[in-house]
Amino acid sequence: MAIMSVILGAKMNLRREKLIKLCIAALLKDIVLVSSKVEKNIKYAYKQHPILGYEYLKKNYSLDEEILLAILHDHEQFDGLGYPNKLEDEEISSFARIISIVYSFYEIKINHIMLDKNQILFEENLKKFKRV
Repeated sequence: MAIMSVILGAKMNLRREKLIKLCIAALLKDIVLVSSKVEKNIKYAYKQHPILGYEYLKKNYSLDEEILLAILHDHEQFDGLGYPNKLEDEEISSFARIISIVYSFYEIKINHIMLDKNQILFEENLKKFKRV
């Protein structure tokens, strides 16, 4: 995700220092999901992880605010239906928007691969069924 985000950012003519920040944000966006505390209440943790990650990183590391906002805005959506703050359009950090585009690309790609695999399995099972 981070590499593809940087590639997209480079295509958008972001400067080198912005690309480095974008990469860091993409790498750290789900940092609190690797905590053992998450297992206790996964649904709560997943909904809260942008806030928890933002607060943890802000408190413990001197990261640029642009990186922190990308982490906080990770699950915001252009239509305002995202979380945690239901931000819309330009309210969402530019880094979070770039990462979101890359994430959507991966989702489409994965779904396409799964559809292809399911189609192959269906065809193989259909052939077996026809033999019976």
